[in-house]
Amino acid sequence: MTSCRRGLLLVSCFAGLACSGQPGLGAGSDIFGQGGFVPPGGNVGMASGGTAGGSPGQSLPGSGGSGIGGQSIPTSWADPSACQSTSGAQGGVNGNQGFFKATGNLVSARESHTATELPNGKVLVLGGYDAVSGKPLAGAELYDPVSGGFVRTGEPAIVRIGHTATLLRNAKVLVAGGMDNGESQLASAELYDPTSGTFSPTGNMTVARMHHTATLLPNGMVLIAGGGLPAVASADLFDPLSGTFTATGSMSVERVAHTATLLESGKVLVTGGYNNSGTDHASAELYDPMTGMFSATGSMALARIWFAAAPLDNGKVLVVGGYPGLAQAELYDPLTGIFATTGNLVVGRADLVATSLPSGKVLIVGGLDHCRAAVSKAELFDPSTGTFTNTGSMTTPRDSPTATLLESGRVLVVGGDRNNVSLASAELYQSSP
Repeated sequence: MTSCRRGLLLVSCFAGLACSGQPGLGAGSDIFGQGGFVPPGGNVGMASGGTAGGSPGQSLPGSGGSGIGGQSIPTSWADPSACQSTSGAQGGVNGNQGFFKATGNLVSARESHTATELPNGKVLVLGGYDAVSGKPLAGAELYDPVSGGFVRTGEPAIVRIGHTATLLRNAKVLVAGGMDNGESQLASAELYDPTSGTFSPTGNMTVARMHHTATLLPNGMVLIAGGGLPAVASADLFDPLSGTFTATGSMSVERVAHTATLLESGKVLVTGGYNNSGTDHASAELYDPMTGMFSATGSMALARIWFAAAPLDNGKVLVVGGYPGLAQAELYDPLTGIFATTGNLVVGRADLVATSLPSGKVLIVGGLDHCRAAVSKAELFDPSTGTFTNTGSMTTPRDSPTATLLESGRVLVVGGDRNNVSLASAELYQSSP
């Protein structure tokens, strides 16, 4: 068995799904170039018709690119021999807006897992990968905000990495797709019942997929879009009442490493990602649950993969970061269907997590900077000013953690990777009064 890195998660590449058989992957390679890998799509640059603007930023080492907002856009990771990581950078404004403190540790160190808050306030942590052992993880855990500890809960029938976990209106959690520890991607799905603490099988997706998106719709159904190795353009709808998946309209292009965000209108904005030709997308499309169809909308200024998106209280959507350590951010306006640039991250990063807070701001944690170093510095995006500011540092740098908003308003940050070692530690972010 060889191991390769697919951005948001470590994936075991078995004989039945060899890395060398997938676009942009080589056996033993790393999506961030640590194994000499050329990432999918190669370069990240300006999209045709993109807007320019935003706040000034520093030039980053590495290959040059078109400028946006006064900042040079890197198109590949910086040369390690000439690289000075910004993962601990103190630039920007801090203002004592928040802080991190350690909480209990996971039972099993993991990355590329999912973390889903349950109606009882606990958090279900499921699946993922242990980089040290080189194996996917079978167990699931529950975090209790009252005790600050993790305990084991029921085990899913299938080991999964690259899956999704979506809280349904009936309080159960839909776990769909991913890759098992055998040789194949998964079309199967399971339901976790918080009352019994057990998993049970449900219907299968129409195709096997991993690195897809899963979005709970206002009608209670779940939209599953894209993903896969090779990538697919198809989408499914999961109906909790029947426990079945059915095909719905397809996207205009295959997408993996994309995002999907529910809008106030009930439509779903799907952005970025890359296709089977290795082309990174700046394009976006909208899924309409009323028609079951996708339609084109405005394009981002930059093509993005392994980035983050978060809804704002004003109805807009923040898209931010991406390979190879992008600092640029954009705002999508559903009323106009247009993306416009906004302020830059203090520390450009890929594999980041963006969490919408009750204050209306967005917390940015984790990821890899342009030197491929895990980032400890956290930032807040303020929609009223269109700027990012520092808001304390995590207790340890983390690539690809999860960040889950709790009922208390705190954010639980769990696991992730640092220097190719999966983390068992977790911490809580608390906004300052």
